[in-house]
Amino acid sequence: MLMANERWISILDIYVARRHEIGPQFNILDIFERLQQILINTPNDLIKLYQKGTIGIRLASIEIEKEYCKLLFQLSDENASDPVFGNLKSWKLRDEAKQDGEGLAVSAHMIISLKPSEEAGHTHIAAFELVPGFGQSFMGRFLKHLFYIAYLNETFTDHDDEKKKKRVWPIPELDSHPSQTLKDIVENRQLTNISFITREVTQGMDQQAYTSTIEKYAKLKINTISNDPYEWIKNLRSNGLSQGFEDMRVSFKSPSSKVSKSESILLQKNQDAATALFSQQHRVELDKDMKQCERDFLKCMEIKLLPLIGLEYQVSSEVVDVLECEEEC
Repeated sequence: MLMANERWISILDIYVARRHEIGPQFNILDIFERLQQILINTPNDLIKLYQKGTIGIRLASIEIEKEYCKLLFQLSDENASDPVFGNLKSWKLRDEAKQDGEGLAVSAHMIISLKPSEEAGHTHIAAFELVPGFGQSFMGRFLKHLFYIAYLNETFTDHDDEKKKKRVWPIPELDSHPSQTLKDIVENRQLTNISFITREVTQGMDQQAYTSTIEKYAKLKINTISNDPYEWIKNLRSNGLSQGFEDMRVSFKSPSSKVSKSESILLQKNQDAATALFSQQHRVELDKDMKQCERDFLKCMEIKLLPLIGLEYQVSSEVVDVLECEEEC
């Protein structure tokens, strides 16, 4: 469930790869300029259906600024349950049924830096709004579709292969931008405990089966942690799985806590340990409510997302822009 004035933001690294190693290298600004023209001329080309046509994603808007690009995605899911509203006083319920061809709609804001993270590199940092049903994996698949459409008829001459004409297009490769928080906790010896968890189905005395949880705690010798905390966590996770423990809980002292307080993260069986622990995510709070599915890229989200990727919002000298921002945020 989405909160009205709160969103979680994932920080990503987007590497622009190419279809052929010897093919031309792509500039991310050129990619977005092509997508902008397609959105103006043939917007339906920027819609993609998934799961036998029951889920649709489209690029709703794209705006190119001097240092970054803003993208708004919209997802509609026919498989989602119809929303039901309950009155907090009378507890009367009101159903809001989907009509034929409709799906439950959500939107996701994204900002991508136009400047590569490294000099002459092809990796760009991005901030992406996480919403139910449209996470990093799904967005990555759709972004690949967009990049493909942007260069639909593009070819190059392969001089190493009898001068053959070959199709070429950019391929976005997404990785979670690493968080320093837990890395610093590991390196500063602030881990308090690691436990491995398994669950067993046990037959009770009344012949009713119930699930019992077994936790095995690891006593850590902190001075034995390797210099690579990512690899160290992965190895612990692998050892636990090999011994039949499905989950792993990592407890640590919160660096922001002024009292002796521990926090913990539960890693379930199919979660990648390093990604779940070290990927950078932020919770942002807005002064005004957001809709579940926005039609346009909100100025208040732009202001919130830019600092997360090391950029600043440039306030326009026109008073009307400031007033619009205050109305939205």
